[in-house]
Amino acid sequence: MANVRLCRMLLIIAALQESRAQSGVKVAGNRIVNRQGQVINIRGLNHAGTEYACVQGWGIFDGVHDQTLVQSFQAWKSNAVRVPLNEDCWLGINGVNSAYSGQNYINAISTFVTMFTDAGFIVIVELHWTAPGTQQATGQQPMPNVDHSVDFWKSVASYFKSNPNVIFELFNEPYPDNNNWNSQAGWQCWRDGGTCSGASYQVAGMQTLVNAVRGTGATNILLLGGVAYSNSLAQWVQYAPTDPLNNTGAAWHSYNFNYCNSQTCWDQYVAPVASKYPVVVTEFGENDCQGTYVAPLMQWLDSKNISTYFAWTFNPWDCSSGPALISSYSNNGTPTAYGQSVKTYYGQFAVTYNYASNNIQQSVNSTQQSTTSSTQQSTTSSTQQPTTSNTQQPTTSNTQQPTSTSSTPKAGNSTKLSGIRVAGNHIVNQQGQIVKLRGLNHAGTEYACVQGWGIFDGVHDQTLVQSFQAWKSNAVRVPLNEDCWLGINGVNSAYSGQNYINAISTFVTMFTDAGFIVIVELHWTAPGTQQATGQQPMPNVDHSVDFWKSVASYFKSNPNVIFELFNEPYPDNNNWNSQAGWQCWRDGGTCSGASYQVAGMQTLVNAVRGTGATNILLLGGVAYSNSLAQWVQYAPTDPLNNTGAAWHSYNFNYCNSQTCWDQYVAPVASKYPVVVTEFGENDCQGTSGPALISSYSNNGTPTAYGQSVKTYYGQFAVTYNYASNNIQQSVNSTQQSTTSSTQQSTTSSTQQPTTSNTQQPTTSNTQQPTSTSSTPKAGNSTKLSGIRVAGNHIVNQQGQIVKLRGLNHAGTEYACVQGWGIFDGVHDQTLVQSFQAWKSNAVRVPLNEDCWLGINGVNSAYSGQNYINAISTFVTMFTDAGFIVIVELHWTAPRYTAGNRATADA
Repeated sequence: MANVRLCRMLLIIAALQESRAQSGVKVAGNRIVNRQGQVINIRGLNHAGTEYACVQGWGIFDGVHDQTLVQSFQAWKSNAVRVPLNEDCWLGINGVNSAYSGQNYINAISTFVTMFTDAGFIVIVELHWTAPGTQQATGQQPMPNVDHSVDFWKSVASYFKSNPNVIFELFNEPYPDNNNWNSQAGWQCWRDGGTCSGASYQVAGMQTLVNAVRGTGATNILLLGGVAYSNSLAQWVQYAPTDPLNNTGAAWHSYNFNYCNSQTCWDQYVAPVASKYPVVVTEFGENDCQGTYVAPLMQWLDSKNISTYFAWTFNPWDCSSGPALISSYSNNGTPTAYGQSVKTYYGQFAVTYNYASNNIQQSVNSTQQSTTSSTQQSTTSSTQQPTTSNTQQPTTSNTQQPTSTSSTPKAGNSTKLSGIRVAGNHIVNQQGQIVKLRGLNHAGTEYACVQGWGIFDGVHDQTLVQSFQAWKSNAVRVPLNEDCWLGINGVNSAYSGQNYINAISTFVTMFTDAGFIVIVELHWTAPGTQQATGQQPMPNVDHSVDFWKSVASYFKSNPNVIFELFNEPYPDNNNWNSQAGWQCWRDGGTCSGASYQVAGMQTLVNAVRGTGATNILLLGGVAYSNSLAQWVQYAPTDPLNNTGAAWHSYNFNYCNSQTCWDQYVAPVASKYPVVVTEFGENDCQGTSGPALISSYSNNGTPTAYGQSVKTYYGQFAVTYNYASNNIQQSVNSTQQSTTSSTQQSTTSSTQQPTTSNTQQPTTSNTQQPTSTSSTPKAGNSTKLSGIRVAGNHIVNQQGQIVKLRGLNHAGTEYACVQGWGIFDGVHDQTLVQSFQAWKSNAVRVPLNEDCWLGINGVNSAYSGQNYINAISTFVTMFTDAGFIVIVELHWTAPRYTAGNRATADA
């Protein structure tokens, strides 16, 4: 029976491997086809940013770059994306900020590319910004350089050669020989490189780049743009480099300001090339924001079977300074006038994103009209500032950087808000009208950074704002980590210091600009040189005071930001109402239950007010902020009287009944504002920490009790209009007087509650919730609450026995050391689906110690951080799908001697 089972496993895995091997695209004659030889029509979009954000020192992407972008492209009926790259950022050279270059840049680009190819897209990666020697790549150059461009393509090709749906465009818009449209010298330079007119450095020609790519073993399609900013294909065929695989095509750019901007020219110079090679229009558009040029262009292209083109660009730029398809990312991309034309034209074609079955179908719908709007057009390269000159050498600026639409960090007054303050026992706006806040927590910013895999956990762009609005929420609480903010104690610089500050500032401003109140709060701390990897009983004098001086200085000009000084204090060993606990809470110093010098609440209040910040301050009580028993008596002095109490309420707390609330909470609320900054319960169907949603889709798919919160919040009409200082919330006429007994929000992800109703409810301060972001990491599945041993069984956190029926998937122990990959066969969502079809709920992953450690001469493309990232992504993919994963040490070897590697079982 065991042999029969093994046979079945091998059969299905072999079938999946064959499917994967046959996926991808290649050149056949003058067309691009799948592995079955079926012609593929590609209608793509450009997405700029990855060529300039990194070298300008403020990021890697410009704007949306998560699944929201994939969904938007799908809504536009696009099945391809073009990704511009910067050679300095990829190679990590010439002084580019390490946070946005080298491995950080490579990982980000790789994740982005994989996200699209996993969704069935074709991806073009192209070398956009370059520079020779020690000069930074801050714009376009006439041709590639021998100093870096060859190394760039060796690296990029090695990285993506295992993904046959990635196409390499070797250089964006060559313009050798001073941008001459069709000179012999220009074309010779284009192919052969060397010393060239118009270039002050040694040029790497297209033949050199082809050789570099093929030398890595990469078989991907190569695209070569012609001269004159890729607008001239006049002698492309004659000078085409030799490709031993004959897997090459021409890249052509077409704009209204180019020399070749008429059908006569297209027929004379483009059609002949398209009769012999695939021609891919990797950029097209016009600079007059109309459509009189691109509409007939797209029709001509399809009439010549050149149905492979990419509109520039899916970025919300000003139409006149750089042609843009969209004015904002909302609603799957709000189209500009000519963006609407492109969207309408693309929308005529039915697109199937099904590369696994090697069948990319695009057919004109029966309702297709032969005529299209005269305003159909796309966009031009953001780095090219065109002129309308119709000369043989159309000049273009190669230094222009488009205006960034990313939420570049700033800490200023929101344009829509005028601020809030304390008045008596309420929070009011500047006109004294009471402000009612119904907010949501969004965890991640306290733990992702210190764990070294990111800053946020999950969605953190406008999609989140829209989801909060759909839930009728008007406030968000943002947990912070003092080490990450201050950039201390060895936290990865990519996720700490100014990078962390910028990201948090952008996030906060995004919400306040949308009319929200934002609470920022100190969540994870640690004294001395200890990393802040969890909650502590109280703030520390070593860092917490400096943290608040910095945070307050940063946000003091935004009056709609509230400061919660410390999350869930639990001094005096978490005693619910001891004198010693309350004295420590206010005054700090040497305290029971803390092994370090404590910074009391009065010290933190003084630190904030010392910066000149007038923002509202919230102070959580003791016993994980559940006890307000002596809050009034020990409340610190605030010279501005702009302070309130923060209270946390969970079913597992000591104070979990109306009797207790009446006795201890109501008296405080009669004198001060009481803000319940966390509430919830831990009995929601076995989840590891109370969660409002099971996924981010559909504005957040609510859990059972998440639905209760959403329903309750939904009773109130919320106006996000702080400019008029009037936040109105009124119960609709249909409001019911009764609500679900399970109405609650979310609890701190770092608190693992118990149901004990003792005076000192204990909570784990080390638990980190699972991330749903795409950053490679090893975390618990969002569907699992963790497992442990109990006696002779494996159980979940509720003590229920877990039965595992798993499958092994080999390859990760041998492919790397044999030098041809990391996985053997299918390793994407297809594998997860196959395991599910087999009713398996676990997978075992064999590892190779040399590959993980990057030692003993294993190819770096398949070892070290590349191997770690790939394994981490694979593991997370399964745990996110609710699987248990076993990782195991399979192949090993002792210290390296000649020929001694981990190449077999030992």
